[in-house]
Amino acid sequence: MKVALVSGAYPRREVVARGVSHKLGGDPVYTFSCIEDVLISSLDYEVFVVYNNFDKKMNGIDGVREIRRAAPDAYIVGVSAIPYMERQFTPAGADRFLLLAGNEIAELGDLLLKFAGRPPKPNSPASAATTTPIAATAPKPVAPEEPTLAEQLVHTLERARLLLDYASGSPDPAELQRYVRVMGVEIERVITRYYESKSNGNGQRPK
Repeated sequence: MKVALVSGAYPRREVVARGVSHKLGGDPVYTFSCIEDVLISSLDYEVFVVYNNFDKKMNGIDGVREIRRAAPDAYIVGVSAIPYMERQFTPAGADRFLLLAGNEIAELGDLLLKFAGRPPKPNSPASAATTTPIAATAPKPVAPEEPTLAEQLVHTLERARLLLDYASGSPDPAELQRYVRVMGVEIERVITRYYESKSNGNGQRPK
């Protein structure tokens, strides 16, 4: 399966694309920073994942409409953090809508695995939903596993590397400052989890 992911958020789109490609077993996920770029590409993708975060460029709703015209048989997923945006994405031509509310990579990966007819991996949100027992005496379903400390560390380091690549250019200082704050929160979360994993279990750092 060949996927095009169109998002105006760098470096987030690169991290999401790599994570989704991993969940798909290595299927390629190509990234585009705006709708205009994907429209002048070969458009030979089975799936288009279109976000709605392009500032002054063509927005995701109009982008879905144009992609549907150019690739009528493609599977198009609209993505937004704004509730009820499916009311705009679906009429524009999107097959599915994903509201960003949890583990973005896992949810998007499971959605594409379902489209491809492949079973999701154990402990993913989709697999948990399909295997939940319905008997009144059945045990409660197991929640999706949280990423391991090592996985979270690698994910954070990868985002930090992409941020450094971005900073080496000539980014908008305000935008760069926003990414740095987000990265600081992620790093602090990894550090806290590390100390919580120690024997005292209280998350306290040694003095």
